[in-house]
Amino acid sequence: MRRCLLYLLAASCALGAPEATVQFNRDIRPILSERCYACHGPDDRKRQSKLRLDVESAAKGDLGGHSAIVPGEPLASELIRRVTSSDTARRMPPAYSGAVKLSSREIDLLTHWIEQGAQWQKHWAFIPPTRPELPEISDRSWPRNSIDYFVKAKLDAEGLKPAPEADKRVLIRRVSFDLTGLPPTPPQVDAFLRDASPAAYEKVVDRLQASPHYGERMAARWLDAASTRSRATSCRAPRGIRLWQPDSTGIIAATARAELSPKNTRWST
Repeated sequence: MRRCLLYLLAASCALGAPEATVQFNRDIRPILSERCYACHGPDDRKRQSKLRLDVESAAKGDLGGHSAIVPGEPLASELIRRVTSSDTARRMPPAYSGAVKLSSREIDLLTHWIEQGAQWQKHWAFIPPTRPELPEISDRSWPRNSIDYFVKAKLDAEGLKPAPEADKRVLIRRVSFDLTGLPPTPPQVDAFLRDASPAAYEKVVDRLQASPHYGERMAARWLDAASTRSRATSCRAPRGIRLWQPDSTGIIAATARAELSPKNTRWST
C-alpha cells in the first residue's frame, strides 16, 4: 500500500507541480468545499464520522492514532491516503455515492500544500488586503499600471502576446456598452476622437458614470436577483405578511450614488 501511494504521489507531481506556494484560500479551500464538506463539513446532520475538514483543529487533530492532515508529511496524512486509494471501498470521496475521484491536479495541490506545512487561512473576507510584489515580465515597457504587470506575467506564462491596442472607436463602444448597456451616440464618438489629451478615456468614463443609465445598468442584476419590480409581483404573500418591495427607481439612484463616491472613482495611471 505504501509503495502504491508513493507511486501515485510521484505520478501526481509529474503531471504538474504548482509553481509557487500553495495557498489554502486560493487552492485548497475550494477543493475541500466542493469535494469534502458534504460529509465532513459544518452540517452536523450530514457529517460522516467525527472528522471535520472545515475546522483546522479538527482536520489536524488525533483521530485515534492517525490524523487527516499531518503538516509536512503527506504520506502520514489520512486525507492523502484516502484520495489516492485504489480501493473503492476506502477511496474518498466515496465511490458508492457516485462521487468522482479527485483529479490529478487536485491531489497534487493537496499533496504540495501538506508538504509545505498545511498552512491554514481565515476566510479571505477577514484577511486585511496587502499589495503584492509586481511580477517579473518580459517587457516592462508594456504596462501602464500595476495591474498590467499581472496580466503580462500571465500572458508570458502561457506563451502569448498582448493583443494590439483597440482604436478609439472600439474603445468608446466597449466602455459605453459595459457601463450603460447602450451604444455611444455619433456626437459622443466624434468628441472622443477629437480629444487628444491623455485623460480622454478617463473623461468618457466619468461622463458615463454620471449618467442615470449607469445606475440602471449597475442595479439591474441586483434587482433581478431580488425579484424586485416597480409593478406588483406575481408572488402572493401569506395572509398578514407584506412582501418587501422597495422602489426600483430609488435603488437605481442609490446604486449610482454609491458607485460615484470619490473612493470608487480613482484612476491609476
